[in-house]
Amino acid sequence: RDAAKESLEAPRARLALATCNVEGQRRYILLEAVRESMTSLQKFFEDGAGLMRGLARELKELEEYEMASRAQAEMKMVGAARMMENAFMMAAGDRDREEYNNDGGAPDAMMEGV
Repeated sequence: RDAAKESLEAPRARLALATCNVEGQRRYILLEAVRESMTSLQKFFEDGAGLMRGLARELKELEEYEMASRAQAEMKMVGAARMMENAFMMAAGDRDREEYNNDGGAPDAMMEGV
């Protein structure tokens, strides 16, 4: 009996060792897959952060361009408003001068007879 028991002990020990090896390999494969996934995620987020930095820089440039364009447009609008104001003042001055001439009080009307 002891010989039969001993002859079964050796294969059982080899089976237990093989089971441990298989479990160790399974865990190693799982850990390796997790490591690769984490490395890929790290690269993904680093690339995303780099793109966001570039986007922030482009947004800042766009904002500066928009502010400069707005200032330039406001300056043009102020210039156009002044031009219109001057044109209206000139037109009003011409109209006043015409009314003065039509009333006969204009020096030009007096000078015509001379």
